[in-house]
Amino acid sequence: MKSYCEISLTLCTFLLLYVFSMCQCVETLDWIRSEGHTGVIRHLQADKWRIISAADDKTLKVWSVETGQRLLTLRCHTDGVTCLQFSDWMIVSGSYDKTVKLYDFSAC
Repeated sequence: MKSYCEISLTLCTFLLLYVFSMCQCVETLDWIRSEGHTGVIRHLQADKWRIISAADDKTLKVWSVETGQRLLTLRCHTDGVTCLQFSDWMIVSGSYDKTVKLYDFSAC
């Protein structure tokens, strides 16, 4: 049976990862200790290897699912980032600054 992972976000500084098949928390990522966001997190997306978060601090951050460490911070918006989508090749983000940014994900 496959294990499915859910990402849950609270308004505090932690990101919780759950495995559905076991219904238990398997990891808690401490945003502050890991050079996390300084604003409210508006959007999260993940695949098997990475989590990407978008926040009001005008940044997107790429995290390792395996280690919980921040891999990369993208600082291209001039206002809070409200949404994101990614594939193996590209990250797309939208912001309160009324722009859509495209990033080459091959470097992430």
